[in-house]
Amino acid sequence: MSLLHNTIKIARLSAFACLLAISGTAVAQEIVLPYVVVDGDTIKRNKVYYRIWGIDAPEKKQHCRDENKVLFPCGAQATEIMRQWVGAGNNISCKQFRLDQYYRPIVQCWNEHGQDIGAAMLASGLAVQFKERPSKKNEALYQSYRSLVHQARDEKVGIWQDCFTYPYAWRDGERRCGE
Repeated sequence: MSLLHNTIKIARLSAFACLLAISGTAVAQEIVLPYVVVDGDTIKRNKVYYRIWGIDAPEKKQHCRDENKVLFPCGAQATEIMRQWVGAGNNISCKQFRLDQYYRPIVQCWNEHGQDIGAAMLASGLAVQFKERPSKKNEALYQSYRSLVHQARDEKVGIWQDCFTYPYAWRDGERRCGE
């Protein structure tokens, strides 16, 4: 599936993603970031890496198989789509939930149009839902993200076209789909 075809499907799904204005009830201050997109689920500001809450995107060098059984650079595509969703304005709004095991802030972020970036990545089919269950206070957000994953899978967009290795398994050295 071409990047243009995926972008069209993303636009269709974005209306649903925009409805996900359920805020993470956890915490802290709101952070407005001039950012650098690192990959499909990580942004950086002033040497601090921020992990987007609830998603796990393919790694930059990861490949997936499309509906024609052809490998495509899904990791690079996820990074590019993240750049598009975050936008050119270099400012996004984020709420921090907690720190992960590497002391990176885990954040939910919205672009300048108020769109939830994690939800958009899931709806585009270029991320999976993070395997860790949330706290009870974030259960509604988790369930809304879960429905986006199911919709992307049913629509066969992004990594759901045919075959892929889950990003956490790929990081552990597992390869599927002829990579």
